[in-house]
Amino acid sequence: MSYDCGVDAEPLYRYRPGGFHPVAIGDVLNHGRYKILHKLGWGGYSTTWAAKDQQDNQYVAVKIATSESRNESELFELVTGQPPFDSIMIPADLVQQMVAFATDGLPPRWQEKWKAMEEKLPIEEETHSLQCYSLCQWLKEVYFDDHRQPEFTTDDIAEVGKLVSMMLKFEPSHRASAINILASDWFK
Repeated sequence: MSYDCGVDAEPLYRYRPGGFHPVAIGDVLNHGRYKILHKLGWGGYSTTWAAKDQQDNQYVAVKIATSESRNESELFELVTGQPPFDSIMIPADLVQQMVAFATDGLPPRWQEKWKAMEEKLPIEEETHSLQCYSLCQWLKEVYFDDHRQPEFTTDDIAEVGKLVSMMLKFEPSHRASAINILASDWFK
């Protein structure tokens, strides 16, 4: 059984080693320099807090990243306006999504590790189950939602899907380079 409170907040199970760092209003960080005042938001790999810089006597935003943070997928985020994968996914979820979207097979040397990760996937509610989409279908669904005025056409999103799929390879040597991607006619 699970509870859905309807508040846009990070899932509690993400507070674990490697995941979100527990922070509470009133906490003081960096040897007393930053006093936490209010949570501003969260994403797949960080939480952001309003804080008072006690040293410089000014208000600041403090972003606290998980140790799993990475700076990938800027093209996808630029086009869709959101991170490439559901922001509540755990690393095994991300691998599961990659297995579904990668255009090459999972290399044999990773099979055993993947099986171990797959066993740890929560079998909770329907929202955590992987739906079988092609990458292009998924991009279209994410981009053409009810909350934004589309700036790109369905053909544009299909082309972005093709470009992203050229990079979604398990074997790094098989991935398209940035030069290959930027040489696409779509960018001209």
